[in-house]
Amino acid sequence: RSWSLPLPDRKVQLDPDPRELGREYPIEAGASGDLAQSIPQLAEVAAGYVADWGDFVDRTRDEAASNRAPVPIMGVTRDSLPEDTIIVVDVTSIGYRAFDEYPITMPRTFLYPSHSVTLGFAVPAAIGAKLACPDQQVVAFCGDGGFQMTASELATAAEHGVGTVSVVSNDGSLSAIRGAQVRAFDGRVIDTDMKTPRLADLARSLGMIPIVLKRFLPIRWVWKVLL
Repeated sequence: RSWSLPLPDRKVQLDPDPRELGREYPIEAGASGDLAQSIPQLAEVAAGYVADWGDFVDRTRDEAASNRAPVPIMGVTRDSLPEDTIIVVDVTSIGYRAFDEYPITMPRTFLYPSHSVTLGFAVPAAIGAKLACPDQQVVAFCGDGGFQMTASELATAAEHGVGTVSVVSNDGSLSAIRGAQVRAFDGRVIDTDMKTPRLADLARSLGMIPIVLKRFLPIRWVWKVLL
């Protein structure tokens, strides 16, 4: 919730689990059931209330990209990657921005552990996606904490020539967990700062190409080089 957009006062929640209704935010009304049936019905009813949904989404995305932490690279990334690129998002602050800044136009091109919320998911899942879809580009977005949990899988990828790209936000911290601790315990935190090894050296040792950015501005150039 640290980097979420301000929500309207009146909120309605649909959820397959009735226990989730109103759990994160106060709501005015809620309903549980099969979302595969309810979402199309809701979209049909709401169609008459939004004159140009595309303009609204673009405007909101632009405002969010310029006013929220962490680094806003997802919009530029969407503009730079082929439409059929498979992106795999770990449980990471930088990846959360993909939810509203990285529009998906093709099925099965966005992978995220939405139920289990498994830290360290992205690297092995990206390798699996590349094996399943060798003709598509696959990019994993990780924080340095989650990346280190499963980075050893890159040795297997290198051994078998499985080419994926890993984007790692390296801030020496489990930032999302730290933010939750700050909110829950009046600013007190524990075990969220960490010593991150030289990830570029790890990549070189596996015969991979590391690119280290001190700023996010050249990210568009990076995609041209890597892809």
